[in-house]
Amino acid sequence: MKVGFYTLNPEIVIKESFTIIGLKYEGRNENNEIIKLWQRLSERVKEIKNRTIPNVSYGYDTWTEKINDTGEFTYIAGVKVESDTHVPEGMTCIKVPCNKYAVFTIGSILEDVGEMVGNIYKNRLPELGLEIADHYDFEYYKENFKPNDKNSKIYFFVPIK
Repeated sequence: MKVGFYTLNPEIVIKESFTIIGLKYEGRNENNEIIKLWQRLSERVKEIKNRTIPNVSYGYDTWTEKINDTGEFTYIAGVKVESDTHVPEGMTCIKVPCNKYAVFTIGSILEDVGEMVGNIYKNRLPELGLEIADHYDFEYYKENFKPNDKNSKIYFFVPIK
């Protein structure tokens, strides 16, 4: 890692369920497709009605066992909404369940995020004796988030038992 970091000791929280509407990507992110997905979302975000907090966003990531074979996963770049009554064309809606989470703070250097997340799953969670509860996680981006700004942070939520 260059400038990136993550907190060694996560905060453990219970988070109530919430709904995200956004754009979906499925694949291996070999050509920075997720960065392009966020760019597309920024162009269309005004189409999403009933957002709960302006300029706050979420990156929801889910996978199946095939991730070990093919490296493929599903990612949704989106915003939190009050309800799923209006989903713009070409967008998707996901309800994130109520769960207990380990919340790691990650640096915003985008090229380092994948490596940091891998370290959290491979090393830090086992070292802490934390067991993953489900096959998803999500990133939370506050209003003042700036990609590749050493003062910005990503909050990375991992569901735990």
